[in-house]
Order: sequence, then C-alpha cells, then structure tokens
Amino acid sequence: MLDQAAAMMLRRLLFTLLTVLILFVSARPARAAVIERVVAVVGDQAILMSELRQRARPFLLEIHTKMPTEAQRAAAESEMLRQMLQRMIDDQLEAQAAAKLRIRVEAEEIDKAIARLARMQEISVEDLMSEVLRSGMTAQEYRSEIRRQLLEAGRRRIEIIGKAAEPFQLPVREAVGSRHSEKAGKARSLERFLSFRSGRCRRATRRSLLVRGDRQQLGQPRTSR
Repeated sequence: MLDQAAAMMLRRLLFTLLTVLILFVSARPARAAVIERVVAVVGDQAILMSELRQRARPFLLEIHTKMPTEAQRAAAESEMLRQMLQRMIDDQLEAQAAAKLRIRVEAEEIDKAIARLARMQEISVEDLMSEVLRSGMTAQEYRSEIRRQLLEAGRRRIEIIGKAAEPFQLPVREAVGSRHSEKAGKARSLERFLSFRSGRCRRATRRSLLVRGDRQQLGQPRTSR
C-alpha cells in the first residue's frame, strides 16, 4: 500500500512539474513580444526597440564609460535614444524617397566610399575597419551607415539637378504654349474664313438658281457672259 501511495504521489509531482514547464515555455513568446516592441512606424516599415538599441550601441557604451552617476547616464541615454530614433526615421524616409527615384547603391560603391574615407584619414582600409570595430559597431552596421549616406547624397543630387533645370523649363513651356496658342488661333481664323467663304458660295449658288428658275418661268433667255 505504501509503495502504491508513493508511486501515486510521484506521478502527481511529475504531472505538476510538466504543467509548470509547459506554462513557462508558452509564456516565453509573450516576453519576446514585449521586448520587441515597435517604437516608430515609417510608411509600412516598423522600427523596433531592439533595432534602436543596436544602432545606438556604440554611443551607449560611450555614455556608460564617461558619465559618472546613474542619473547622468539615464538622462544621457534617454536623449541619445531620442535623437537616434529621429535619425532612423529620417533614414527610412530617405530610403523610401530613394526607392521612388530608383536610386540604388551597389556593394562596389560602398567599398569605394570606404576606401575614399581611409585615404582622407591617411590610413589603410584595414586600420579604418579596426577603428570601427573598436567603436562598438560591426562591419555590417558600418557598411549600412555608408549605404544610407550614399542614398541621401544621390537623392540630394537629383533634387539639385531638378531645381537647376526649373528656370530653363519655364521659358520653354511658355514658348511652347505661346506657339501652340498662335497655331490654334491661326487654325480658328482659317476655319472661320473657310466657313464664311463656304456660306457666301452657298448663298450665291442659291441666288443663281432662283434667278435662273425665275427667268425660265418668265420665258426670258439666259444672259451670256
């Protein structure tokens, strides 16, 4: 009897542990959903808190290194995250504008831009990437940042070209519109002239037929010209 009671207690204990384990596993996605909360939506693109903190990681490390008190660190972190979020929103807007203008940045262009930056600082590309890694950014994050800057430069270049062409486009449109109006006016004048001539001819023909008919009815001979 004691063995049976012990076995029953063991089965109950195992059932309870299994139930707790199932509840714990099912609760984990809910915790992940809270962590992965959306901090902004730009068009149809969402910006997650984890993405924001990942982008801000180098600056967070610097804040925790330089700020002496917890209150100063909290205030600096809050302000930095606010500024970084605004920057990420601007980046999304830039990317969407570039997509509408069909601006693309290839990997080769990013490589050339990084090489250009290294030459400007008079260091090698390897040394530049080492500095990037020491700052807390990964190589992929740095390349993404360069890509964003190239997209922004391409969009601004197109805007500048468009604004520079506007003073020339306006006189051309006015000249084309003037010529179009002049041609339309001439066409209307010709149409009115032909209509007038056609009306005069029809009226003259009707008068001639009436005169002929009257003369024939009166028995008068036709006058030769």
